[in-house]
Amino acid sequence: MFKKLTAFILGGYASVARADVAPPDPVLQRYVETALVRNRELTARSAEVDAKAEGIREARANYLPTVTLDARYTRLWGGLDLGELINPAYAALNEVTGQPRFPTDLQLRLPLALEAKVRVAQPLYVPQLGPAYRLSKLATQAEQAKQGIARREVVAAVKTLYYTHARAALFADLLRQTRPLLEENLEVSTTLVETSKATDDVVLRAKAELAAHDQALRVAEQGQRAAARALSVLLGGGVDDITVPAALALPEVPASPEPLVAEAKRLRGELGLLGVAAQATDEQRSLARANNLPTVSLAVDLGVQRPDFGISTDDAYAAISIVGSWNLFAGGRDRSRVLQREHEGRAIAARRAELVDQIAADVTTAWDAAQVARQAVTTADERIASTDAAYQILAQRYAANDVPQLEVLIAENALVAARTERIVAITDLHIRLVELDRAVASEEVSP
Repeated sequence: MFKKLTAFILGGYASVARADVAPPDPVLQRYVETALVRNRELTARSAEVDAKAEGIREARANYLPTVTLDARYTRLWGGLDLGELINPAYAALNEVTGQPRFPTDLQLRLPLALEAKVRVAQPLYVPQLGPAYRLSKLATQAEQAKQGIARREVVAAVKTLYYTHARAALFADLLRQTRPLLEENLEVSTTLVETSKATDDVVLRAKAELAAHDQALRVAEQGQRAAARALSVLLGGGVDDITVPAALALPEVPASPEPLVAEAKRLRGELGLLGVAAQATDEQRSLARANNLPTVSLAVDLGVQRPDFGISTDDAYAAISIVGSWNLFAGGRDRSRVLQREHEGRAIAARRAELVDQIAADVTTAWDAAQVARQAVTTADERIASTDAAYQILAQRYAANDVPQLEVLIAENALVAARTERIVAITDLHIRLVELDRAVASEEVSP
């Protein structure tokens, strides 16, 4: 029994030591890159950015001329007929001249039956167009900032689930390795009872430890499956087998949080989003003020008007119009809009100051948690070394019949607990560093 346990302990500790110098995980890098391409939330965000970009082109098009075709045919019953006023006068002129020079059967009901025209309109001075165009660009920038925040959150979630899956998988593997030890412990306990060297409680205790071990293994395997399913969803689906790392590198924690705080204040998308909101408020204020200014447009009409369906060049007409409009009084609504935007600007400034302080607190808290997690790994390594040394002493004393088997079993459980603690500590360190990267908003494709 002790030879198997010693090999298990030393082999496990050697794998821990190799993990300290393991290179960056290329599997995690691949998962992050896959999520950035295939994640459905990011796909939706990208479509929303494209939609906002089309809004820029729509706003730009307002500067260009518009061409419209209008056609109308009207069938009129009753109403005023100008021909009834003109026909008697033409008849009198014909009598005076003695010649039928003027028609006496004119029908001039208005509107005329047929009217068709093409209108070309060009805005010459519309002060609302400038702020509207800039607002459309700011809307796109805001959507891009939201997309960047979503990318950061997705990457952090992928990394967290990857390490959560690794923790469950490594713990389950550890439990599978230790089960033969518990089985052998049960066999030895049974032999001791059968030879009257121990009482029945030794066997009962060994069975209870084996049952608890199997339940812990089932829980670990269930956690591994749950993390794998959640990670597959983030990767866009279709990923059935999540790779378990052979070893986890022991990363370094930055020595000070101050540079990270400065970097976060420069990179965090939330600050950029508030900056865009402040600019949008300024443009909305400009738009409200522009409503008090006149607008001028040029219109050119080419068309025909006839009392019937026949079309002739004699019925064609052309018209050029200068159209102006000026809202002289709107009940103070535009002034109220200007004041609303000014109040909103002050609110955004206050929120930005609060966000800056919150970012500094988030980064410092995440850095502090990473420092504690790094110390936990060191503590776990020291515990493995000390429990291994204690076990070696107990093994020698047990071989000399100086200590009871119970003390050896306690040493065995302490070693398993130390290795479990090491797995939890190293994965927790990686997760804490993911949280630190998320708080800083560092490059999202780095594992």
